[in-house]
Amino acid sequence: KRKQKFLQRYEQLTGLFSKTSGSRNKTVLGVYEGWNGVRLAMQEILKAERGTELLIYSVFIPDNILPKFRRFIKPFHEKRSEKGIECKLLLTENMRSTLGKDRRNNASTQVKFVPLEQPTSTVFNVYKDKTLIIIWSDSPLAIIIQNKELAESFKTKFNFLWKTARK
Repeated sequence: KRKQKFLQRYEQLTGLFSKTSGSRNKTVLGVYEGWNGVRLAMQEILKAERGTELLIYSVFIPDNILPKFRRFIKPFHEKRSEKGIECKLLLTENMRSTLGKDRRNNASTQVKFVPLEQPTSTVFNVYKDKTLIIIWSDSPLAIIIQNKELAESFKTKFNFLWKTARK
């Protein structure tokens, strides 16, 4: 149902991105549903070359899916580390003893924490010219947007938050 609603607005979104990016950049959009769909979307990150920087922020995982999420995400970060894809990760403070502890053990990973003020289960992953937005729930939804200007905008926001975050 969420996917159908999203796809109904697809033309509006692509029109908006086309206006902001002009004719120089083409916007490519992909929508993935469920845990297997999110796994496929995240595999795109693992195709990046060694040294690529992955920025992940606003990570807050609802308690009801946290154990499943931890099992799901561990192999991804192990493969990412093996491939030499650098990761900067901003977690909400309440994730320090779970996800924060998990990720500190991964090579090529830096972790910082931001206050939990308005929790949202939407996570932003930015790499190269792509933004992967994941809404974590019992049936997660992932949206990949390939648009250089959008990715640069999210990188700027991430870098601002990174400077103010705590280790």
